[in-house]
Amino acid sequence: VVILDTTALADAAAWIVHTVPGYPKPKVAYTFPASEYENGHLLICLTISESQIEPIAAALFMASPFIHYNDVPDAEVRTRPTLKKLLNGETPIKPPFSSKQTIKTQAGDPVSVQIFSKSGRSKYETFISQKYEPAVAVCIQLANIFTLFNTIAAKVDSCS
Repeated sequence: VVILDTTALADAAAWIVHTVPGYPKPKVAYTFPASEYENGHLLICLTISESQIEPIAAALFMASPFIHYNDVPDAEVRTRPTLKKLLNGETPIKPPFSSKQTIKTQAGDPVSVQIFSKSGRSKYETFISQKYEPAVAVCIQLANIFTLFNTIAAKVDSCS
């Protein structure tokens, strides 16, 4: 989910990465796989400036997501060629089939975030367990966040 503030002179947006069924409430109905309701879910929200939308679109474009709904104004899309391709349902047709983008959060002390994505056509598909699935990963480069994550992860029971 990418949310833009289209108010004049505003430079604010948010990127929400999630696996929560029915969030946000869709304007157009879609079905969420029944098998996924019982799984754990994740929601990450990053407050960003609008300049970060095009790198996010570039990462998402590689993964060829299905866009359920969008109401991004044409004026916002015209200045962002990759976002336009993404919203039009285009897919990458020539290499490279993977992407690494870096964005920064919009804060007094911004956090650098790396986004790794690959398409289903990635030349590395034989080495990745999600062989035919595009994927996106988000990494936050801040030592104290990694330390906190590792502390929490060490307390989680094994999923096996």
